[in-house]
Amino acid sequence: MDTIDNPDNRDELQRMLAVAIEQSPVTIVITDPTGKIQHANPKFTQITGYSLSEVKGSTPRIFKSGHTSDKEYVNLWQTISSGQTWRGEFLNRKKNGEYFWERATISPAFDAHGNIEHFIAVKEDISELKRFERNLELQTYYDNLTGLPNRVLFNKIVQEHIQKAEQLAIAVINLDGFQKVNISLGHAGGDLLIQQLALRLKKLLQPQDSLARLTADEFALAMPNRNMSTTYLTTQRLTQLLSEPFSINGQNIFVTASIGLAFTPDDGENVETLQRNVFSALHRAKEAGGNQICYFQQELNDLAHDLFTKESELRQALQRNELELYYQPQIYNGQILGAEALLRWNSSAFGLVAADQFIPLAEQTGLIVEIGQWVIETACREAASWAEPISISVNISSRQFAAGTLLSVVKNALSGSGLAANRLELEVTESLMQENLDSTTQTLQQLAKLGVGIALDDFGTGYSSLSYLASMPFSVLKLDRSFIRHIIDSERDQKLCRSIISMADTMNFQVVAEGVEERAQLDLLRSWGVQWIQGYYYSPPLPLKDFLQFMASFADSTTSLPCRHKSENPTVCQRSET
Repeated sequence: MDTIDNPDNRDELQRMLAVAIEQSPVTIVITDPTGKIQHANPKFTQITGYSLSEVKGSTPRIFKSGHTSDKEYVNLWQTISSGQTWRGEFLNRKKNGEYFWERATISPAFDAHGNIEHFIAVKEDISELKRFERNLELQTYYDNLTGLPNRVLFNKIVQEHIQKAEQLAIAVINLDGFQKVNISLGHAGGDLLIQQLALRLKKLLQPQDSLARLTADEFALAMPNRNMSTTYLTTQRLTQLLSEPFSINGQNIFVTASIGLAFTPDDGENVETLQRNVFSALHRAKEAGGNQICYFQQELNDLAHDLFTKESELRQALQRNELELYYQPQIYNGQILGAEALLRWNSSAFGLVAADQFIPLAEQTGLIVEIGQWVIETACREAASWAEPISISVNISSRQFAAGTLLSVVKNALSGSGLAANRLELEVTESLMQENLDSTTQTLQQLAKLGVGIALDDFGTGYSSLSYLASMPFSVLKLDRSFIRHIIDSERDQKLCRSIISMADTMNFQVVAEGVEERAQLDLLRSWGVQWIQGYYYSPPLPLKDFLQFMASFADSTTSLPCRHKSENPTVCQRSET
């Protein structure tokens, strides 16, 4: 009986195994227990471009493309080191730099004592299979003309958002009279229009949004974590984009679109219901003559109409002299030494409109740049006429920084009003530090060189970074009212406030506590060394006339006032100014 123990049989078996390895249609790589390559068959060289002599003694990591995570490699090594077989796929790199996909099975080989003697990797090039799968995926889930997700993938995306219980706004956009475009320009011209429209629609997208092409002239937009107001502003931007002509084969083509809108969970808690309702809203927009935006719920249509009216009225507010500055005193040791300018809108249509109802609208539409310039100029002009040379604080929007005109606006406002630069303080928020940090830093430093004070508003509510605190020319940190509100009862808020105060003291910043409404809050803050107080405990924001009367009660309190911010003369702000 023939057995493997027979030397002749062993030699024949080894010869057969060697032939099988060398002539195998798949890659075979053998390593030692540390993972260093000992042998690789000719198929390996054919696939990777590396000869055995080039890789012998190296580890397979030389083929890494950077597309496989370190976590996956750790899992692989832990699996085979424990004596088990690992199976998976790699995107590796050949000698010439070309990427290729491999499906691998890696198993340990044991000696007579059960110790791992080798690892054997059997790998197959599956690049063609991956390309086929990718092409199949593109055909299944993506639109050929625009490269956007199609209806199938869009529904999957919506379903994922619903499963996460995220608030979701859905917009369906249908071109009005698209058949006329096809008739006049031909289908090739219609395709060009659709492609250009897709590019414009992409400009509306936030990172978390999803855009899809549903049919020939119909698109859908999924917008997670949007409320009615922000969705309205997005659709307004859409109508503005559509109002610009499309250039098709040398012709300017104008189009309009009807838009239906629906929200989860109110308008549907599953894909089918949500789709039915958003298309119902689109149908109403079409029935109204097209070029309309309709919500599924009538009350939202009414609210959208109110927003549209507000935006229209806000655009005329400056021309109608409907904007006004209120001033909230900032108290230093019982003296009024500063004030924050706060914008109000005395609308002829809506009455007195609170800032939180129209400032976001002004931000989204870009009106804040023009309005912000008016605020700076008005605050400087009015403050320059006051009997008391107190500091005046003005809030600055990120849009004003992005416009690139803030420095010139401030210079012109100071020179035009005669207000001393060290009496003006600009308040910026932490979120601004996340946007165009380099240009923001440069602008703030240029403003500080003028002598203008820079305050960091709402400190502690955003993404604070000591690095930008050190690099920015801040002189004031404002404790957010959300901390002050619960400072008496919340040990957490007390610790946060004391930490901020301690840090500010170390960095030679002044601290202003805003939102102080109770005596107990005031006493606690003072015990921690906070001297600048702002809030309803002393006064709400006041129109100019009332503020001047309030300020008059502090007129004879001192003959020199401490400056809050760095300037050419940082020690005092003299009452008698030239």
